[in-house]
Amino acid sequence: EIMTYAVSIEERDGITERLLAKELGMSYVDDQSVDKVLAEQKAWQWVVEIFKTREMTVTAVSSYDKQVASAALKELQCFQEGNYTKPEDAYIKEGETSYEIVPAVEGTELDFDKVLETVLNAVDNHEESVNLDEAGCYIEPNIKSDDEALVARVNNINKYLSANLTYDFGGDDRKVVVDGSVIKEWMQKGEDGLPVLNEDGEPTIVETALQEFVRVSMAKKYDTLGKPHDFKKHDGETITLTGGFYGWRMNQAKTSEAMLEAIKAGEQKEMEVFYHFTAANRGADDIGGTYVEVDITHQKVYCYEDGKLKVETDVVTGKPTEDRETPSNGIWSIIYKKKDAVLGEENDLEYRSPVDFWMPFNGNVGLHDADRWRSQYGGNIYKTNGSHGCVNMPREAAEKVFNIVNKGTPVIVYGE
Repeated sequence: EIMTYAVSIEERDGITERLLAKELGMSYVDDQSVDKVLAEQKAWQWVVEIFKTREMTVTAVSSYDKQVASAALKELQCFQEGNYTKPEDAYIKEGETSYEIVPAVEGTELDFDKVLETVLNAVDNHEESVNLDEAGCYIEPNIKSDDEALVARVNNINKYLSANLTYDFGGDDRKVVVDGSVIKEWMQKGEDGLPVLNEDGEPTIVETALQEFVRVSMAKKYDTLGKPHDFKKHDGETITLTGGFYGWRMNQAKTSEAMLEAIKAGEQKEMEVFYHFTAANRGADDIGGTYVEVDITHQKVYCYEDGKLKVETDVVTGKPTEDRETPSNGIWSIIYKKKDAVLGEENDLEYRSPVDFWMPFNGNVGLHDADRWRSQYGGNIYKTNGSHGCVNMPREAAEKVFNIVNKGTPVIVYGE
């Protein structure tokens, strides 16, 4: 019978609701098919046929009230506020060192017109059930996790953030690592809080932020040029030297430029630090184990190689007058070394002094042999018959020092 008809509506999450015939406003429509069958039966009432069974088909025609069906449909639980969730678009979320796509939420919100069309089509075809998911009745998110633009954006951002750059300033506790957690702080953000992409689809790095990191976290922290140096003398005493011209000074511009290029390429490697000036040792102690120590007070020179004392000798330093005293309380380094030099020849000085071993460390001031005009060293000779600023040494000691030092070897001078 028509009035026993019902259609089952299968929803997401295994929920099923039903609409009965009366809720659809269904009624029987007489298309005269029953009268035709009865008339046909009378025509066949022959004696021979009376004992036989004959099957006849009657077409039952029904109709529904669309307004009634629509009203009943609206009363289903799946359309009641609080019983369904709206779809949510996929979006990009910031993580600790990268960005990720949060998948879209399918939700359970239905397109009423689509559901009504689906249900009425089922009624027209005398179907007993419909599956709203299969019929495409649910409202879909506009952006899903496989959206090309979304995927391209997060991939381009994460390419930059995949960079892992290590800068070694001498020792495990003196390394600077630039990784995603650092880089993402340098990315220009939009109103949505996400990195802004340029016309090439790549994130925009705020270069001033990168340069400030290089200045503060690298150069300011590890440069030593122009900073006080603590130095442990030959006798074990530690003094602080504030003068001289010695130490590391980073080329911040070149280091920043190379860092930016490595980030754009998403590289993972140990990076080179570029310098304007370098020292002998890359570490907290930038002097290292090979150096020359000049003690003006006691008129001594000590030369160390790999931490071991190789030369100890008396010397004569500059006469303690304003124009001849040996620069003190600082660290310098060997500018170059030369055999068979003539002092004053290259610098237009008033004197010409040939030496066998010449090791300048501060302009015209250097270490050299002086046996050609001196027979004694040490004591208080320098106070009355001191040099013009150089450190005069016995030839044998000067040769030994010459064979140890090289360009860049530190020369520490203290005392008065």
